Amino acid sequence: MKNNRLLFIYDYFYPAYKAGGPIQSLVNATALLSDDYDIFIYTSCYDLNSNTPLKGLLTDQWVEVILPNSNKAIMVWYNQTKGYSKAIKKRKFSCIYLNGIFTFNYVVKPLLYSTKKIDTKLIIAPRGMLQEGALASKPLKKKTYLTGLKLSSLLRKVTWHATDQVEAQDIRKQFGYNASIQVVPNIPKKPLQSIGQVNKAKGTLRLAYISLIAAKKNLYDAIKAVQSSAEHITLDIYGPIKDQDYWAECEKLLASTHTNNQITYKGDVLPANVQSTFASYDAGIFLTKGENFGHALYECLSVGRPIITSHFTPWNNLEHQFAGWNVDINAKQNIVALLDTIAMMDTNSFEQYCNGAHQLASNHYQQLNARENYKSLFSF
Repeated sequence: MKNNRLLFIYDYFYPAYKAGGPIQSLVNATALLSDDYDIFIYTSCYDLNSNTPLKGLLTDQWVEVILPNSNKAIMVWYNQTKGYSKAIKKRKFSCIYLNGIFTFNYVVKPLLYSTKKIDTKLIIAPRGMLQEGALASKPLKKKTYLTGLKLSSLLRKVTWHATDQVEAQDIRKQFGYNASIQVVPNIPKKPLQSIGQVNKAKGTLRLAYISLIAAKKNLYDAIKAVQSSAEHITLDIYGPIKDQDYWAECEKLLASTHTNNQITYKGDVLPANVQSTFASYDAGIFLTKGENFGHALYECLSVGRPIITSHFTPWNNLEHQFAGWNVDINAKQNIVALLDTIAMMDTNSFEQYCNGAHQLASNHYQQLNARENYKSLFSF
């Protein structure tokens, strides 16, 4: 029996997947740590934007769950009621880890209960929710919520988990420069050992968007740029619709603009299929307003496909590394011109970017030292 128990708390967990990167981060982290700790997850029995429980789950009790792609076993409480204290009061945890920040049942309520435990380390991982682009959505509601947290005593013993120095700065901006912060990178999937054959026709470009559909992800501008291109570009869109009003704007744009370039919404793609899906395209496009890591961007790179993205992610200086292109999302015509330029590349010139993309992802994965970094995060 291992000496330490870790409790991870988040609104959604496997087999849920529609909340995107935060679920993948938890799955990867808990699989990595399960050899050293007893892992427990407290979550809901729902997926994002669903009022129907996920099929086949035993709810409101601890159940053993085998994680995908690792065969590692952890304990999960799929909550259908509001039984937070019931779930944990008979167990002692050395650390409680809160994934995300803007939720009462899975952040505030655990903080109210856990701040009384002097021998339990409390960690909050904002998961990019404190970025300027993220806070721009529903700003008054979020500002009020954060002000309430700061005025309370709930954060007095919290350690913040930032996945890079930029997120650490976002935390300090909101909670002060005396905030206790540990910087530990996200744990992504392994890159493919080798990339598939590159076969790009000159004058064409096959793009994939795989991400949540919400204003922060800026899909609207990606659609507009593809529609405006003079070359033959296709864009396939995958991902759960998080913001129905925003998707309605995208659909209106698709219906009102006549273009020879084909743009298709193809629904969800399961996390296990993301890499193979990217591998069937030329490149990924993500004109996002902010990512603290960007699992989709990394997974596109990891199969040897370059990315077209903003400067608001950790994946910068892409063109210098022949791994993709960073764009100013406010310079609309420049984005269109870039798409035209990429479309005109032939296989030989484009293959250099595919190799560079795979190399960037491989270098990132090899330098992580993830296990020791996460063990340091969870120690006192």
